[in-house]
Amino acid sequence: KHEQLIMRFPMKKGDSWTIDFPGEDLAVCTVENSEELEILGKKIPCSRLRVDLTSRKSGETNRDFEWYAEGLGLVRMAVTRMKITHTFTLYSYTAPKGSP
Repeated sequence: KHEQLIMRFPMKKGDSWTIDFPGEDLAVCTVENSEELEILGKKIPCSRLRVDLTSRKSGETNRDFEWYAEGLGLVRMAVTRMKITHTFTLYSYTAPKGSP
């Protein structure tokens, strides 16, 4: 039994927390600021989260970014490995039945 905070809502600039699952990379998350992104054809406000990852095996560090939108969740992420950045953006979304 291991209880862990992995996300904090609402996100406020400057909020920071650590995700520390045994056997997984250590992640320090910091809310940086709000940005307006075009997601699913609409401009929407998103919170940008910086994620500093440290490998428990090698000690190597990486910095990723994630963007979250209210009512949608994760809408974009930028992952950098070996000096190459891959960006992933939400392409489609279907609301659950019964949701507003």
